Amino acid sequence: MADESPISSDEEVVAFPTYGYQEAENWIVPIHGVIRERETDSIRRRAMLSLIERTIEVEKGSEAERLMRARLQPFIADNERGKELSIVLGVKTHKLTASSADGVFKTSLRLTREEAQPLREQAEKAVGWLEYRFVMPSKDTRQFTGRVLLLNDSGLSVISDIDDTVKDSNVLDKTQLIANTFLREYRTVTGMPELYQSFEQASVPIHYVSASPWQLYEPLRDHFSTSKLPLGTFHMRDFDLKRSSVTVMFESTKSLKRLSIDPLLKRCPNRKFLLIGDSGEFDPEIYGAVASEYPSKIVGIWIRNLPGRPCDEARCQAAFRSNLWRVFSRPDELTDEAQRVIRQHSRN
Repeated sequence: MADESPISSDEEVVAFPTYGYQEAENWIVPIHGVIRERETDSIRRRAMLSLIERTIEVEKGSEAERLMRARLQPFIADNERGKELSIVLGVKTHKLTASSADGVFKTSLRLTREEAQPLREQAEKAVGWLEYRFVMPSKDTRQFTGRVLLLNDSGLSVISDIDDTVKDSNVLDKTQLIANTFLREYRTVTGMPELYQSFEQASVPIHYVSASPWQLYEPLRDHFSTSKLPLGTFHMRDFDLKRSSVTVMFESTKSLKRLSIDPLLKRCPNRKFLLIGDSGEFDPEIYGAVASEYPSKIVGIWIRNLPGRPCDEARCQAAFRSNLWRVFSRPDELTDEAQRVIRQHSRN
């Protein structure tokens, strides 16, 4: 069939959760993901693992080594370039643009109001989420699917950091950060699932913005599911281990998160946003700058205080030029404030 995706039996597709938005009379629905062939064993894979193991000290045959090898798989996979995949969205089939050299495909579908209406009705039944599936070759019985969140122009969204905000990572200690990322089971910040569930129960979407690479999306997704953190849209960094190093992937800059936050705010001009992060790196400064540039759109800035680099009074006053910010140590300190923000803004 002409619409079949050229997916071989040894290849897999991972679709990242995105958000759709209105543009004039149309709806823009981004489709984003990667197609890759997992490396089971090869000279190249063994050489890369040997190089990484010299960076990350790990005991042979240990549980830490097993975790490391599993989490490194997406980094050393054989990415598939030039693949034109097809998806079924609603009742219509769409062909995507060809995957790039790193196996990534990005296509923004433009739907008319008439085309989008039945999809919006379908999404409303699933709290805004719409599922699509990839068209497989006729003899391939596997299923690969993706999700897109249709965002109304008005309402409330949460923009949240991940590392040291909802997941204990110890970003300030790079050795511990690498160990927590690759060698240990992920640990959730106590109380954050309950806080974020209150937003989920009020149909407030969460957009997770992180400087971590896309290759970590799957273990993060699985951890969120088991720890009962609501799944939301994910916005992570492009990274190629074949051209860089393990340590470089954790270098953070203020510009990375703005590349995801600014388009979200601009695409939903009447929507309100609550920003949640931590004091470890640049969240106060990033969120403070966002609030200064979009003062009518930001309804709160909540910063989890980390002892290693606290958001003390001087730093907060320098970062925030409004009274929207709250610094907290325990998420339950924000229970009442969360309900107030939801009541005031979620149904605008």
